[in-house]
Amino acid sequence: MDLFFTQKLPGDNITLFTGTSVGYSPGPEFPVLFKPNPTQWEPWNRNLEADGPDEDTPSFIKRKIFQRKVLNSAQITRLILEINDWSTKSGEKRSSSALMTQSQERMMMRLILEPKVFTVVKNYTEEYTGDAQNGDVFIVQQDRKSLDAGVYCAENARVIRLKKKFFISTEVRKVDVLSFTRGNRFAVYRKNGGIPHSFRENVKEAMSRGPEYSLRRYNCMELVMDLLEVDLKPTIQDGIKIGLGTKPRGFKVVKKFSDHSSGHVKLGDLLIVESGMSVTGYHHAGVCCCESGQEIIHFTLSSVSTSCPGLVSKVNIKGFTHSKFAVYRKKTGISDSFQRRVAEAMKQSPKYQLLNYNCIHFALELYYGDLEVKDRNVEDLMKLLFDDFEGIQVCYVSRKQTTSQSTETLQPAEAY
Repeated sequence: MDLFFTQKLPGDNITLFTGTSVGYSPGPEFPVLFKPNPTQWEPWNRNLEADGPDEDTPSFIKRKIFQRKVLNSAQITRLILEINDWSTKSGEKRSSSALMTQSQERMMMRLILEPKVFTVVKNYTEEYTGDAQNGDVFIVQQDRKSLDAGVYCAENARVIRLKKKFFISTEVRKVDVLSFTRGNRFAVYRKNGGIPHSFRENVKEAMSRGPEYSLRRYNCMELVMDLLEVDLKPTIQDGIKIGLGTKPRGFKVVKKFSDHSSGHVKLGDLLIVESGMSVTGYHHAGVCCCESGQEIIHFTLSSVSTSCPGLVSKVNIKGFTHSKFAVYRKKTGISDSFQRRVAEAMKQSPKYQLLNYNCIHFALELYYGDLEVKDRNVEDLMKLLFDDFEGIQVCYVSRKQTTSQSTETLQPAEAY
């Protein structure tokens, strides 16, 4: 079954997204079009009048697609997932390339259809009137394919952003709006549901971090997500970043590596131990798994090989923190399933893989469950978080390129 999605863009352009591997229907193809009506999506089958539903089409698809009901984006997303589940259970054999294509298309549709986190309050062409509110996000278009992002702090009318320090590291700084935008086109967005109560605390914590991060590992969009507590399920690549020293998103700092105090470790806290003399230069992770704060669950190699059966165990915190370490606490708190995941993890012996499943990935799964396989670049984050990303994308594509339907990948601008 082919699903087609249309979305109206600025300038009355229509962009068509297709997913040919979203679902499978034996027998004749049954194209379905979801079209804007005007803010919702209306399913319509172009052959409904002439042919009617195919006999082999599952009943739940008949009910939801052929009743001509108006569906919103969340309902469509659920429908897509139901079709995928039905397709998987149908027993049809698929090649690995087809499965990869399906995974990519499913990810693309989720990015497009799921509710956005930020709503535009000033687009790139509108004049800025100086009425930004606390926590508003400024997106600056610096050239055809790069952008910079910062968060407005109303307390001193400045934008908090990443600033380049030396050659490879960055630090968080505040600048006025004119210095941040530098005469470039920019848009302003506002977080749906308002900013977190801890926004001021998040800003203070970010300002005190120091030059800990490489620009390639921690970009402007990740800073925005940190300050406004946009908690996305981590990717495998996020785990690698943390292992190399990047602060985990969605966590607040309880103790920095440079702090001499031991910090007050609580149930669910994430502990990152500095690599020290490690051959790989990779930090080690563990999670506090008891109310007393004295027991740490972690995942280690069972031999010297970097690809071998791993060992899940619990150790005393004193034996775990044998060198410099940092403590992070999840801002939203741990879920009810945390203790269950710890108990289940103790019964497992997963394969240790340095890049794809190591101590960091193991620790993150205790909070989030299975991690996302596909990494999210700046373009993916823009699609996922901002409600008019397609309009932004047009700003990065010339008129000639637009007619040929070519696109370019957005990159974070270099920090100044």
